[in-house]
Amino acid sequence: MKLELFQFEKLDYFIRFPDGYRDGEKYPVIVFLHGAGTRGDDIEILRNHVFFKEIAKHADFPFIVVAPHCKKNMWYDVFERLKRLVLYVANSTFADKSRIYLMGASMGGFGSWQLAMSLPELFAAVVPICGGGL
Repeated sequence: MKLELFQFEKLDYFIRFPDGYRDGEKYPVIVFLHGAGTRGDDIEILRNHVFFKEIAKHADFPFIVVAPHCKKNMWYDVFERLKRLVLYVANSTFADKSRIYLMGASMGGFGSWQLAMSLPELFAAVVPICGGGL
């Protein structure tokens, strides 16, 4: 599993590329929003998140995963940047625009609902886990 760190408008995020990733090909993309327990000043905490541990068990997992990291005591104050990041990713050369998926757990579930309501035409499916809508 290749997990690389990037930054967009001072918002840190990981991209997990599938095994056998090839430049120029289009891939389905999962945008994963973590919960409040993963916030902090060190994005490396995301490497050990159960989501990444589970997908690492599947060598043939064909998705690109984009996982922005929320700093301590923040989330909704970065929402506009998060929207721009998602649009940037959707327009990336690797993204299959017809297969952009969004999921989030707890605080990320709330963020998933809010993103889905803000950009309803973008996502093929949305999976908010333990998060209500606003």
